[in-house]
Amino acid sequence: GEPVWNSRGAQYELVLDRARARSLSARGEYAEAEKLFRSVSRRLDGAIGQQFVSHRRGMMADITRSYRALNLAREDRFVEAEIEVRKALRSTLARRGKYAGETALIILQFLKVLNAQGRFAEAEALARANLDIFRTIGASEGSFNVAAARQQLANAFVAQAKWAQADAEFNAIEAGTGTDSMAFQILLGDSVNRALAALKTGNAKRAEAVARRVVER
Repeated sequence: GEPVWNSRGAQYELVLDRARARSLSARGEYAEAEKLFRSVSRRLDGAIGQQFVSHRRGMMADITRSYRALNLAREDRFVEAEIEVRKALRSTLARRGKYAGETALIILQFLKVLNAQGRFAEAEALARANLDIFRTIGASEGSFNVAAARQQLANAFVAQAKWAQADAEFNAIEAGTGTDSMAFQILLGDSVNRALAALKTGNAKRAEAVARRVVER
């Protein structure tokens, strides 16, 4: 049978399985990721009625649903992806309200789904709202989550040929995180969009340096 939620080991197993699913999705193994995301969600749903901290279970369930939505979007299953991420967002808003870390994290996945669909104006508006949430709850400008929200905003700007705004966001990420940080390497280490924004705003030297790193990676 499924492990009970009030077992600490079972909770760790859920967290690890979700991390494995995200890794599979990032590697393009979408079908396997989908199976694992569904397994995690099923086990969380099965925890209802057991002795558990409802807030923690709800948080895990909603964030897992948002990660699954991104995996679906990567498969071009956009209708399903948006249904999933909207369910996660509605649930989190009901539990925690707008200005909460969980809400901001789920909106971050929603941004990725919107950008994947080519809905860049909507992504731009939502990214601005997401940055407002992160700042209101006290996230620093150098934090990974603020940088990730800025990245989605910058990508939306690039897609709309808003080169100056995109370049400003990319520069802000660099200023906030530092080029040697893990956050910078994950988010912008191989960003073609960053090189393009630099080129389009007349910074050929920066564009060349970024492009060289992309090729080297």
